[in-house]
Amino acid sequence: MPDILTPKPPQLYVIVGSTATGKTALSIALAKQCNASFILSADSQLVYQGVDIGTAKPTIEEQAGIPHFGIDIVPPTNLFSTVQYQQYALPLLKEAFEQGKSVVIAGGTGFYLQGLLQPYQLPSVPPNPTFREALTPIASETLHAQLLAKDPQRASQLEPQDKNRIIRALEIIEATNAPVSDAWQPSLLTQHLPPQQQPIIHWVGLQPADKLVHWQKMEARVDAMLEQGWLQEVATLVEHYGVDCPVLQAAIGYPELVGVLQQKWLLAEAKATINIRVRQYARRQRTWFKRNTAIDWLPADCLAEKTEKLLTLIIKKSQ
Repeated sequence: MPDILTPKPPQLYVIVGSTATGKTALSIALAKQCNASFILSADSQLVYQGVDIGTAKPTIEEQAGIPHFGIDIVPPTNLFSTVQYQQYALPLLKEAFEQGKSVVIAGGTGFYLQGLLQPYQLPSVPPNPTFREALTPIASETLHAQLLAKDPQRASQLEPQDKNRIIRALEIIEATNAPVSDAWQPSLLTQHLPPQQQPIIHWVGLQPADKLVHWQKMEARVDAMLEQGWLQEVATLVEHYGVDCPVLQAAIGYPELVGVLQQKWLLAEAKATINIRVRQYARRQRTWFKRNTAIDWLPADCLAEKTEKLLTLIIKKSQ
């Protein structure tokens, strides 16, 4: 006979996938359906204040009254690391799960999700500004070659252009005197929650059925962002923080629009380059999440029309 006094484990729904697949819309619909305590963003660009249009940050209206966390945490002058995200997110999740509440996480930054939920996390090494400043002027490809020599496994996980994460990996190696891949530990949730409070995790991936249609959708979204005032947003950020602001030099599309403001690019040239970078980013996201065999992949096409069907499928899988 089942113990009726045994509480049902908390549920954690994790919605992942490449950019422009409808993760935000589905997360909000799912949070309503499941009466989730909150939605936690797992997007490394949404943490920055004022970096809104070009990151497709959900507006207050789009958040539909559901508490959202992981958004607007730091100014764009402060680079936000994976370890800082873990330190921010863990107390939120821990409190919810201790109370038996469900949570929805949505985002496309695999490093954030790996650190929190998968078997390993990056070691807790605080940022070293002096070390970072010394490496920043060095070409990204050169830094990647250095990482390849010191930690081939970690280097194979990073694109040569992913300068911030390459520097972070070298920073960890400098501090621990060991490859990053050798220093990984059990996930944070495993360490900080007793078995009865650990959530049942449901991984849901949104996958476009047609690559060309997805490309067209991403290009249409870039056009819409520009119409919404993306260039003006960049001008405001430059005015407040200067062109050397770290996020303006890293977030997809922002360096190109800074170039437009400096008259180094024509807007049409910048837009073409942004579209290429977005496609490359989507490919990296797909590659990353394909490694996670726990993900149930669902069709992302015509998401608005299929939301009810997807919600029914997700709930069914979680029972």
